[in-house]
Amino acid sequence: MSPIASAVAALRPCVHILGLGNIGAFAAHSISGTLSGPSVVLLLHRKSLLENYRLNSNKRRESQDNGDANIAQDTITNLIVCLLLFAHLQIALMATRISFSYQNGAGMIEELNRNIFLDPTSRPNYLTGIISHGVTLNAPFDITHTGFSATSVGPIPRDSTKIEDIPTSQSRYLLDVLPQFQILNATSYSYTDILQIQLEKLIVNAF
Repeated sequence: MSPIASAVAALRPCVHILGLGNIGAFAAHSISGTLSGPSVVLLLHRKSLLENYRLNSNKRRESQDNGDANIAQDTITNLIVCLLLFAHLQIALMATRISFSYQNGAGMIEELNRNIFLDPTSRPNYLTGIISHGVTLNAPFDITHTGFSATSVGPIPRDSTKIEDIPTSQSRYLLDVLPQFQILNATSYSYTDILQIQLEKLIVNAF
């Protein structure tokens, strides 16, 4: 990243991404593709990921690709989680302070509440996301967008027994900014609507 681009990125809101498989890489690419969007920080939870990132960055520089992403860790206020295994997320969060969390898939938030964020009053402001795009991981940090579809995002209550407990005043940033990226084709929904979309995808995946 050039000094000018780094200076501009430092002034923008920051989104951290944890989990850099096909969906995580797709999210990072989509969000970091414009200077008007947030700065993207990749959380590399394995040493091999750092080595692969450096190799891939060199290849992209040789092809004069201007896209790039930061890999330095800082205070986290907006986190996109694209990990399927809770154990990996639990390890990654041990030394991390989170104010906001966005999660792709089902079941992860319930695991977080049972194992890490036991007190509903101090839990992050959760968002859930459902991605229907076709994305193939060719190699680390090398993806192919095989099918354009949709991304759906919506708030999830901190306490499942109090569905009205959604602090929307503090969780609007990702809900507002993600629909701005055309390649994501994202739409923000209410809690009841995003829950229905999530259940519909669960049924389709079950079949």
